[in-house]
Amino acid sequence: MKAGMYGEADLQSILEAASGDGVAQSFHLASTIHDKQSFSDAIRSVVPLNPPIPNGPANWDALADSLFDGMLSVRGPVILRWPNHELMAASAPNDYAVAIEIFQVLIRELASETTTVGRPTKLFVVLE
Repeated sequence: MKAGMYGEADLQSILEAASGDGVAQSFHLASTIHDKQSFSDAIRSVVPLNPPIPNGPANWDALADSLFDGMLSVRGPVILRWPNHELMAASAPNDYAVAIEIFQVLIRELASETTTVGRPTKLFVVLE
């Protein structure tokens, strides 16, 4: 199965595909994400970041860069589950669009031999 963004109905197929590529690392975001700050806080609390993002106002660029470098430290495929993603889509649609864009870019960049210096990582983002 190709790295990408999927719905909850695809979760079983993702788990099977990821296990065929090695031991999958799974990260589960909070179901209460409703805006940019809560998204940043949720990422910071469960996903490896490099460099770590300090508490305080969220910065999209810093978060995206830190998320990419942090994911490079993870071995094997990565499953990032975001339950209740519709909450942010409804309450902060512009922030939601940026978050989705960050994931799309991250999926593409982590799959690249060039940007990962020969260590590509499959990232599956599951919107539940």
